[in-house]
Amino acid sequence: MNTRIWIGVAVAVFASRGAFAQEEPSAPSEVDRLIESGAVSALEARLGKTPDDLARIAQAAQNKARRTRKAEEREPAWEDAEKRYLAVAKALGDDKKMDATLRSARLARIWLEYVGMIMSGWADSDLNTFEISEGRTGDRARLLAKLQKARQALASAGKLIDPLYDDRNAREDEFLSLGIASDVRNFKPDSIFKTGYVNLYIGVVATDAAERETALKASEKAFQTLIDEGLAAEQIYQCQLGLGVALREQGRFDDGLRHLKLAGDEGADPAMKIQARYETGRTLIKAGRFDEARAELKPLTDKDPEKLPVEERAGVFYVHLAHLVEANSFLEESRALLRAASGAGRKAVETQARRARETGLGKLNRLAGQGGTWPAVVRLYVTADIKPDTDPRTLTTTELRFAAQKLSEEKKQPDALRFLVEAASRKGEGADVSADVLYDLAVCHYQLGDIRSAAQTFVRLAETHPRHAKAAQAASFAFKCWAQLAEESKSKADYAQLAVTLRLILDKFPDSKDAADASWWLPVALQAAGAHDEAAQRFAEVSKSSPRYDEAQYHRVVCARLSLEQKRAKLDSDAYTAEARGVIGLLRDFAASSATRAASEASPDKKKSLLSWSADTLINAAELAAAGDVGLFQDALDSLARFEATYPESDQLGRVLGARIRAYRGLKDFDQASKLLEQYLATVPPERTSGVLLGLARGMQDEVEKLRESGRVDDARALAGEAVATFEQLLKTVAADSRRAADRELVSFGLARMLYLAGQSDRARQTCDELLAANPRNGNYQKLKAEILTAIAESQPQELAAAQQAWGELLKDPGLRKRAPQLYWEARLAWLSLHLRLGQAAEVESAIRQERVWYPDLGGAPWQERLETLYRAAAEKAGVNPAEPPPTATAPAPESP
Repeated sequence: MNTRIWIGVAVAVFASRGAFAQEEPSAPSEVDRLIESGAVSALEARLGKTPDDLARIAQAAQNKARRTRKAEEREPAWEDAEKRYLAVAKALGDDKKMDATLRSARLARIWLEYVGMIMSGWADSDLNTFEISEGRTGDRARLLAKLQKARQALASAGKLIDPLYDDRNAREDEFLSLGIASDVRNFKPDSIFKTGYVNLYIGVVATDAAERETALKASEKAFQTLIDEGLAAEQIYQCQLGLGVALREQGRFDDGLRHLKLAGDEGADPAMKIQARYETGRTLIKAGRFDEARAELKPLTDKDPEKLPVEERAGVFYVHLAHLVEANSFLEESRALLRAASGAGRKAVETQARRARETGLGKLNRLAGQGGTWPAVVRLYVTADIKPDTDPRTLTTTELRFAAQKLSEEKKQPDALRFLVEAASRKGEGADVSADVLYDLAVCHYQLGDIRSAAQTFVRLAETHPRHAKAAQAASFAFKCWAQLAEESKSKADYAQLAVTLRLILDKFPDSKDAADASWWLPVALQAAGAHDEAAQRFAEVSKSSPRYDEAQYHRVVCARLSLEQKRAKLDSDAYTAEARGVIGLLRDFAASSATRAASEASPDKKKSLLSWSADTLINAAELAAAGDVGLFQDALDSLARFEATYPESDQLGRVLGARIRAYRGLKDFDQASKLLEQYLATVPPERTSGVLLGLARGMQDEVEKLRESGRVDDARALAGEAVATFEQLLKTVAADSRRAADRELVSFGLARMLYLAGQSDRARQTCDELLAANPRNGNYQKLKAEILTAIAESQPQELAAAQQAWGELLKDPGLRKRAPQLYWEARLAWLSLHLRLGQAAEVESAIRQERVWYPDLGGAPWQERLETLYRAAAEKAGVNPAEPPPTATAPAPESP
């Protein structure tokens, strides 16, 4: 028979041994067809409850179990078949109307058929798994229980068979009349043959020494009896094989080899010759005769299992196994050499052992490269002697990789990562091996929750090994990882890395399933990363036929303003003003055209999007016009005059208010600027104001930050000073209205932030302390307090410790690095910088060196460069030589999965 062998969830490439193959039914009746197809329910409905009927149903249940392909259904199906065979046995035992002799014969037949079902079906998969893995995997206890059931059934059958067989000559006429004469003659050798193999497998599987010895002796006796008494008949070669293996398992190698040679005699069929040669090779390996073993196995390892001639195909299982045990023989030889190494020649023997192991690992690795179940099987052999605490430096790259895979399956990712880190650091490995290691390393990082290291490693694989089979998939995974990181951190550096990954997909993997998404998200990532000119160019390239065309044009004109802001410090006043007017016109043109299109748009969703983009670009134009160095104040007010009427559902009123206030202040109309806020708060219900006030705060802060990022620190400070006046007025207004108590904290925080950005640190500190007194665990307030104290410490060194303590409060959060990595690294850098200023150079040097061990990229840009600079300064002050950082993205993270 042919089956599939399962290891874990992988389907093996081997066919089964077939030692207990069942005779195929030949009768063409409808009942026989139902039995063959395993139609148990149909037969139960059609047949009765007689022993014959139950036997037919049991046979159908066995066939149903053989046809079952779903792993979770297979074992229950076999258990059902067993239950039905036991029901047949009970029915026969209870049938007192049947002739006693006939009942004994039929019951013996059922027990033998039940044994055949176990050995060729129910236990077959477990036996193959055991043989493939040499007992390293599989449920040994479950297999042993099945084998013991078979042995018990054989004992029951033997009690019935022996008296019949002993009387076969004297009662021949009676047996002929009952139709059991042939059965009685065949029962005995069949029972002994099955007893031989069942005990052989028990002897191989059992771990108890006494049970093992007893079973192997019983197996030897059974096969020897069949041979000596001439009962083996056409099974003589299988008997010689079984006897040879039983003797081998008892350590009697020469005796075993003699019988295995007879098993492969000229008269044996081709499949038996293959199996006998395979078992001979295994015996020679067990005897430590490795060169002889390989010579014996060579005719099998020279065969292509996929191209065996028809007459040899039944032996494909052992052709596959021959490749496996021949490769593993080098590992066995290496172990044997090391056990024997001693004295003056020890080093030479150790060198020989190492070479043997390297040869074996190379062969096993090539087998694993065939895919299918091979990687899982090879892993069992490679990792047989490797423990989780093994020093990775003592292992080859192949061993490291397979050991890591095993540890990952066992949910021991931190240990797996340790092995993969070492493997990834190895030089001189082939491209395919290096790429495989990187892939496994990236997956392990991901399983540990270290998404950043996973993303970096996936990119490293895709960039350095673009032709590898997993390169495109690695690029795809890197895309998803960087997208997640950028979305969480909002960091320009992370968006820049996302852009690198997207460009990698488009350039090297244009056929990837992610290519279409990458072509859109690349300019989006570039915009978020601050590469506004390139983003605008790519948005401009989006086709008019694309459903994203309008959105692309929106981003294009917004990028024009962002690009202008980046160039502020490089342009003189006239050039900047001229370019600003051009950008304002671009923004307004898009706002007008989008509003016009929205008026005639039928789709509610598209209409909403067009109005949202129109409103945003109009506000962008007004903000730019109201900037002090552009000075189109009245123009800004005029463009926003009908904003509320045109965009009644906009959530951008906070920014609109901010632009209007700036414009009025630019016109020196301070009364109107003040009245604007008062009028708004007087006309809008309190429950609707929070979002607008938050938008106002964010809008003003964004404008200040844009100036700071472009290097215009003085302008940023001046603008923040203007915002302070607005927030002071706003705070006074909401404080006077009890209905707006909920807004007071929001406005106070905005005021504290603007005071800090305006350089009014003492007032900022006081306001922030008031906020923290009411809400001491608020992370935004904690960070602002740390920033304020750090600024104060620039001129007041006595505040250094207080500033460091404030950053330390943020770092007390154990989940900060994963949840908000940018904040973590900012806080870590600030804390260490202050620690150095406090004179603790040695501690800072040691701390950064340890950070590099766990996180080689030190948070990526911009933190890595800043921390490396700080490290060099600390090392110099501490009088130590700076340590080289470990390879990027290969050091283990301390968190467990």
